[in-house]
Amino acid sequence: MSHVKSSISTPHANPSPLQVQNWLQALGLLDLGLVSLEKGLLSKELERLRLWLSEGYHGDMAYLARSPDQRADPAQLLPEAQTALVVGLPYLPKPGPQWRMDEEAALTDPLRAVVSIYARGRDYHKVLRGRLAELARLMAQASQRPLADFRACVDSAPLMEVALAAKAQQGWQGKNTLLLTRAQGSLLFLGVLLTRLPVNAFSKRLVQASTAAAAAEGHCGSCTDCL
Repeated sequence: MSHVKSSISTPHANPSPLQVQNWLQALGLLDLGLVSLEKGLLSKELERLRLWLSEGYHGDMAYLARSPDQRADPAQLLPEAQTALVVGLPYLPKPGPQWRMDEEAALTDPLRAVVSIYARGRDYHKVLRGRLAELARLMAQASQRPLADFRACVDSAPLMEVALAAKAQQGWQGKNTLLLTRAQGSLLFLGVLLTRLPVNAFSKRLVQASTAAAAAEGHCGSCTDCL
């Protein structure tokens, strides 16, 4: 006898914060916070993008100039999206300062070919998208919602994932244009799970965008270490 409850006759449930944290840990993902997708959330970022494009800074990357408005409107990727769950996939080679010394030594070795750290291993787009898809499946199952209420996005999707992560108060955009966090620097890939789950489904884990302005401003000062 099946114990699976029908989503037709059963009210939607909400995954608990502990469930979400456990799923993220099992998938090897960092929780970079939640953002309520209020209208106009990324309006300032859109203005900066338009100015940047008008100056021709995108060079021959013509795809960046296609539909800039879409990048600032998650609802164009998932209609009626209410919440963005931002996650990180670290690619720091090893903990501690030794990795930097090893990489600098490799650069001085004429017998070694050096590939950027982020480009080693499997294509991160496939890895991160797969893990986000699994997170969506788990959340859909727990909330008794269809998978269509979720959309996994990595940086190949037209979405301002760095800006969303900054809105979630878990980092800021550094001078290298990437998200900087105090724990990981910029050595992590960003992913976003858009969902139609209401923001109150995440209770205390919700980060209101209106309170995130200070975090989004950054803490770089005169530092240029990330360049």
